[in-house]
Amino acid sequence: MTKIRKVKRRKRYRMNVNRKRLRNKLRKLPTINCSQIKQSWEATKSTRTNLNQMGLAYDSNDALKIPNTKREFIKEVLKKKDENDEDKLETEEDVEMIPPKVYVAQELEAEAKAPRRKMFRLPNNQVYFLTYLMDKYGEDYKNPWMHGTKCIQSFLMAFQEEVLSDIQLFLLCAYEERYLINLMLS
Repeated sequence: MTKIRKVKRRKRYRMNVNRKRLRNKLRKLPTINCSQIKQSWEATKSTRTNLNQMGLAYDSNDALKIPNTKREFIKEVLKKKDENDEDKLETEEDVEMIPPKVYVAQELEAEAKAPRRKMFRLPNNQVYFLTYLMDKYGEDYKNPWMHGTKCIQSFLMAFQEEVLSDIQLFLLCAYEERYLINLMLS
Protein backbone atom coordinates (compact mmCIF):
# COMPACT_ATOMS: atom_id res chain seq x y z
CA MET A 1 0.00 0.00 0.00
CA THR A 2 1.24 3.47 -0.81
CA LYS A 3 1.75 6.11 1.78
CA ILE A 4 1.15 9.08 -0.46
CA ARG A 5 -2.15 10.67 0.38
CA LYS A 6 -3.18 11.56 -3.19
CA VAL A 7 -2.71 7.99 -4.42
CA LYS A 8 -4.79 6.62 -1.55
CA ARG A 9 -7.53 9.12 -2.26
CA ARG A 10 -7.61 8.03 -5.91
CA LYS A 11 -8.38 4.45 -4.97
CA ARG A 12 -11.53 5.17 -3.01
CA TYR A 13 -14.82 3.96 -4.42
CA ARG A 14 -17.31 6.78 -4.94
CA MET A 15 -20.71 5.56 -3.80
CA ASN A 16 -22.65 8.65 -4.85
CA VAL A 17 -21.81 8.32 -8.57
CA ASN A 18 -24.54 6.85 -10.75
CA ARG A 19 -22.64 4.40 -12.98
CA LYS A 20 -25.58 3.79 -15.29
CA ARG A 21 -25.89 7.50 -16.01
CA LEU A 22 -22.15 7.77 -16.67
CA ARG A 23 -22.24 4.82 -19.10
CA ASN A 24 -25.22 6.30 -20.95
CA LYS A 25 -23.51 9.69 -21.14
CA LEU A 26 -20.49 8.07 -22.76
CA ARG A 27 -22.63 6.17 -25.26
CA LYS A 28 -24.83 9.17 -26.08
CA LEU A 29 -24.47 10.59 -29.56
CA PRO A 30 -23.35 14.20 -29.93
CA THR A 31 -26.02 16.81 -30.62
CA ILE A 32 -25.73 17.77 -34.30
CA ASN A 33 -27.22 21.05 -35.48
CA CYS A 34 -26.14 20.72 -39.13
CA SER A 35 -28.80 18.96 -41.23
CA GLN A 36 -26.34 17.59 -43.84
CA ILE A 37 -24.17 15.91 -41.21
CA LYS A 38 -27.19 14.69 -39.24
CA GLN A 39 -28.69 12.90 -42.26
CA SER A 40 -25.54 10.96 -43.11
CA TRP A 41 -24.49 10.20 -39.51
CA GLU A 42 -24.23 6.53 -38.57
CA ALA A 43 -24.89 5.79 -34.90
CA THR A 44 -22.89 2.56 -34.94
CA LYS A 45 -19.64 4.31 -35.92
CA SER A 46 -17.43 6.60 -33.87
CA THR A 47 -17.32 10.37 -34.32
CA ARG A 48 -13.87 10.28 -35.92
CA THR A 49 -14.91 7.56 -38.41
CA ASN A 50 -18.14 9.36 -39.32
CA LEU A 51 -16.35 12.66 -39.99
CA ASN A 52 -13.57 10.95 -41.99
CA GLN A 53 -16.16 9.25 -44.19
CA MET A 54 -17.82 12.59 -44.85
CA GLY A 55 -14.50 14.15 -45.85
CA LEU A 56 -14.38 16.39 -42.77
CA ALA A 57 -11.58 16.74 -40.23
CA TYR A 58 -12.05 15.55 -36.67
CA ASP A 59 -8.84 17.21 -35.48
CA SER A 60 -7.62 20.27 -37.35
CA ASN A 61 -4.07 19.70 -36.09
CA ASP A 62 -3.97 16.32 -37.84
CA ALA A 63 -5.56 17.66 -41.03
CA LEU A 64 -3.33 20.73 -41.37
CA LYS A 65 0.05 19.78 -39.92
CA ILE A 66 2.70 22.39 -39.29
CA PRO A 67 5.65 21.63 -41.58
CA ASN A 68 8.41 19.77 -39.77
CA THR A 69 11.81 19.84 -41.50
CA LYS A 70 12.97 16.63 -39.85
CA ARG A 71 9.84 14.75 -40.95
CA GLU A 72 10.14 16.13 -44.50
CA PHE A 73 13.81 15.13 -44.69
CA ILE A 74 12.97 11.58 -43.57
CA LYS A 75 10.23 11.35 -46.26
CA GLU A 76 12.68 12.51 -48.96
CA VAL A 77 15.24 9.92 -47.88
CA LEU A 78 12.59 7.19 -47.92
CA LYS A 79 11.43 8.28 -51.41
CA LYS A 80 14.99 8.10 -52.70
CA LYS A 81 15.36 4.65 -51.19
CA ASP A 82 12.06 3.57 -52.78
CA GLU A 83 13.19 4.87 -56.17
CA ASN A 84 16.26 2.67 -55.97
CA ASP A 85 14.11 -0.41 -55.32
CA GLU A 86 12.63 -1.86 -58.49
CA ASP A 87 9.70 -3.58 -56.80
CA LYS A 88 7.78 -0.54 -55.71
CA LEU A 89 4.41 -1.11 -54.12
CA GLU A 90 1.82 1.63 -53.85
CA THR A 91 1.61 2.91 -50.32
CA GLU A 92 -1.42 4.45 -48.66
CA GLU A 93 -0.04 7.94 -49.19
CA ASP A 94 0.32 7.44 -52.95
CA VAL A 95 -3.32 6.47 -53.43
CA GLU A 96 -5.75 9.20 -52.50
CA MET A 97 -8.79 7.75 -50.79
CA ILE A 98 -12.01 9.44 -51.81
CA PRO A 99 -14.39 9.39 -48.85
CA PRO A 100 -17.69 7.59 -49.52
CA LYS A 101 -19.83 10.52 -48.35
CA VAL A 102 -18.12 13.38 -50.20
CA TYR A 103 -21.46 15.00 -50.95
CA VAL A 104 -21.69 16.18 -47.31
CA ALA A 105 -18.51 18.25 -47.57
CA GLN A 106 -19.60 19.58 -50.98
CA GLU A 107 -23.03 20.61 -49.63
CA LEU A 108 -21.42 22.36 -46.66
CA GLU A 109 -19.01 24.16 -48.98
CA ALA A 110 -21.84 25.26 -51.28
CA GLU A 111 -23.83 26.52 -48.29
CA ALA A 112 -20.84 28.48 -47.03
CA LYS A 113 -20.31 30.10 -50.45
CA ALA A 114 -23.99 31.04 -50.84
CA PRO A 115 -24.68 34.79 -50.71
CA ARG A 116 -25.99 36.04 -47.39
CA ARG A 117 -28.36 38.90 -46.60
CA LYS A 118 -26.46 41.86 -45.25
CA MET A 119 -27.23 42.89 -41.74
CA PHE A 120 -27.01 46.47 -40.46
CA ARG A 121 -23.59 47.51 -39.31
CA LEU A 122 -25.16 50.31 -37.30
CA PRO A 123 -26.89 49.64 -33.99
CA ASN A 124 -30.69 49.74 -33.91
CA ASN A 125 -30.93 52.95 -31.88
CA GLN A 126 -28.72 54.74 -34.43
CA VAL A 127 -30.86 53.46 -37.31
CA TYR A 128 -34.01 54.76 -35.59
CA PHE A 129 -32.29 58.08 -34.93
CA LEU A 130 -31.20 58.42 -38.58
CA THR A 131 -34.64 57.52 -39.93
CA TYR A 132 -36.16 60.08 -37.54
CA LEU A 133 -33.77 62.77 -38.83
CA MET A 134 -34.45 61.82 -42.47
CA ASP A 135 -38.16 61.92 -41.82
CA LYS A 136 -38.04 65.25 -40.02
CA TYR A 137 -35.40 67.17 -42.00
CA GLY A 138 -34.96 65.28 -45.28
CA GLU A 139 -31.59 66.16 -46.81
CA ASP A 140 -30.84 69.05 -44.41
CA TYR A 141 -28.71 67.54 -41.65
CA LYS A 142 -29.91 69.73 -38.80
CA ASN A 143 -29.33 68.30 -35.37
CA PRO A 144 -30.18 69.90 -32.03
CA TRP A 145 -28.28 67.10 -30.20
CA MET A 146 -24.60 66.43 -29.62
CA HIS A 147 -23.63 65.17 -33.11
CA GLY A 148 -22.14 67.54 -35.67
CA THR A 149 -23.26 67.68 -39.27
CA LYS A 150 -20.16 65.80 -40.49
CA CYS A 151 -20.79 63.04 -37.97
CA ILE A 152 -24.40 62.66 -39.06
CA GLN A 153 -23.35 62.69 -42.72
CA SER A 154 -20.89 59.84 -42.09
CA PHE A 155 -23.62 57.87 -40.26
CA LEU A 156 -26.03 58.46 -43.13
CA MET A 157 -23.43 57.43 -45.73
CA ALA A 158 -22.91 54.10 -43.91
CA PHE A 159 -26.68 53.70 -43.59
CA GLN A 160 -27.29 54.51 -47.26
CA GLU A 161 -24.61 52.08 -48.48
CA GLU A 162 -26.41 49.22 -46.78
CA VAL A 163 -30.00 50.02 -47.68
CA LEU A 164 -30.00 52.39 -50.60
CA SER A 165 -33.11 50.99 -52.25
CA ASP A 166 -34.97 50.79 -48.93
CA ILE A 167 -34.12 54.42 -48.22
CA GLN A 168 -35.47 55.49 -51.61
CA LEU A 169 -38.72 53.68 -50.91
CA PHE A 170 -38.85 55.19 -47.44
CA LEU A 171 -38.31 58.71 -48.77
CA LEU A 172 -40.91 58.24 -51.50
CA CYS A 173 -43.47 57.02 -48.97
CA ALA A 174 -42.64 59.88 -46.61
CA TYR A 175 -42.96 62.50 -49.37
CA GLU A 176 -46.22 60.98 -50.56
CA GLU A 177 -47.60 61.09 -47.02
CA ARG A 178 -46.57 64.72 -46.64
CA TYR A 179 -48.04 65.55 -50.03
CA LEU A 180 -51.36 63.88 -49.11
CA ILE A 181 -51.42 65.63 -45.74
CA ASN A 182 -50.75 68.99 -47.41
CA LEU A 183 -53.54 68.35 -49.92
CA MET A 184 -55.95 67.45 -47.10
CA LEU A 185 -55.05 70.55 -45.12
CA SER A 186 -55.38 72.95 -48.04
